[in-house]
Amino acid sequence: MSQNNLPRGNQYYFPTNPYTLEQAIARRQAATGSVQLAMDADHAPYNGHCIVLHWNDFRGYYVGEYHWGERVVVARSKNFLEALKWTKSEYDSQGAGASLHVTPLARDEHFCQNVPGLLPWSEEEEASLEKVWRTWKYGEITQAIWNEEKLGCPALTFLRNSTTKEEYIQAVQDFFEDRLRTRMDACAERILAGIERTFPG
Repeated sequence: MSQNNLPRGNQYYFPTNPYTLEQAIARRQAATGSVQLAMDADHAPYNGHCIVLHWNDFRGYYVGEYHWGERVVVARSKNFLEALKWTKSEYDSQGAGASLHVTPLARDEHFCQNVPGLLPWSEEEEASLEKVWRTWKYGEITQAIWNEEKLGCPALTFLRNSTTKEEYIQAVQDFFEDRLRTRMDACAERILAGIERTFPG
């Protein structure tokens, strides 16, 4: 059979290494476009990546890789177990946030049954495992950073201190409503001062 037409097996994965809310904030800030933040996060223990191991049809060997500003190759081998060993080593070294998705050739899939920690992948199973540590707060980080950096709202502080999503949303709404009232009051004062200057007495 042609090297470019080898059948694939099922997908497997090593789950995402859990990371804290503060680490999640740091990970997101590192992805906002700041060169300095990206450099600071490069070898940080919270900046694990989504690593994949798959068969490269064109080259005719397994490739383990991830992307961080550019493509980073961590393993190349025609031997599945050899490629898995080096890719798993990279997964272990990256720490929090790292995950490893593996797609073996059908002929090599039997090896996956005996690899400790390597699980059959499904979107539902992956989401179920992440729900153990990934709370609602993680999904609010991107907007919170935007509100803080663009609108001056201390949304990250609200996020850290809130116990429920409803409490967090209310805190953000209260901030903007208070600011709007303050600006309206200031505007009203300027209008009244203008009237008094125009029509003294």
